[in-house]
Amino acid sequence: MRQTIKQSRQKRREVEIDDPSHINEPFYFDGATDYAVLLIHGWSSTPYEMRALGKHLQAKGYSVLAPLLSGHGTRPEDLEGLVWQDWLGDVVDAYRRLSESHSRVYVGGMSTGGSLALHVAFRFPDVAGIVLMGTPYRMRYERIGYYIVNVLKTFRPYKKKYYPKILGNERGMSELIAYDKYPYDSAFEALYAIRSATRMLWTIQAPCFIIQSQHDHLIARNSMALLERGLTKSHVSTLMIKKAYHNFIADKKNHYIFEEITDFLEDNSLRIS
Repeated sequence: MRQTIKQSRQKRREVEIDDPSHINEPFYFDGATDYAVLLIHGWSSTPYEMRALGKHLQAKGYSVLAPLLSGHGTRPEDLEGLVWQDWLGDVVDAYRRLSESHSRVYVGGMSTGGSLALHVAFRFPDVAGIVLMGTPYRMRYERIGYYIVNVLKTFRPYKKKYYPKILGNERGMSELIAYDKYPYDSAFEALYAIRSATRMLWTIQAPCFIIQSQHDHLIARNSMALLERGLTKSHVSTLMIKKAYHNFIADKKNHYIFEEITDFLEDNSLRIS
């Protein structure tokens, strides 16, 4: 059964991904202007989920950097022993690289990558703007889930991922590029990154664009509203999309969102100018 699932996954990769060799790679696309965007992938995923967005932004003149977070893009076991501050170190280094050669740097993140983007904005007040995609204020059933998992990990340290078919037979790209299992301890680290980010929302001054799926099965339904409420010093705009999975930015049918993101970047470029 397990072998059949792996074969099915591999077949979908060959059909749906143009060049599978890029799945586990970081990327940098050089743009025509001195504006740049740092894109941060989600926990247990890879930069590939941001690759199409990166190409779109490059075509609009932005340089785009998407680092591969520590422990990702190899095997799930490499997440063991890492803490969320290791991932923060990865993106802080990436931001510094971009800011050395670009006059304005925006930061965008998917899911927990959005939480890391908030941490970057907290440390660097010169961040030009933030795009939060599927970023949790809290996870669904977070409190009870925390205690249940603390018990379960004693007997089984890894959890196999489950992708509910909330959109019928439509499947998400995340199933093909992310780890298919993860250590519970690493999931706790992702949760700690989220909680830490929500505690500093009131300090963020960069404009924010929050995008969330109405059908997101992982994060709390009111995450967008709570993030917006907490960002008291930021100019916030929001977009709620329908019929999309949690990691929506990787799915081709949602590429129309790229223009919404570009509009946000350009509007804030004009505001800053």
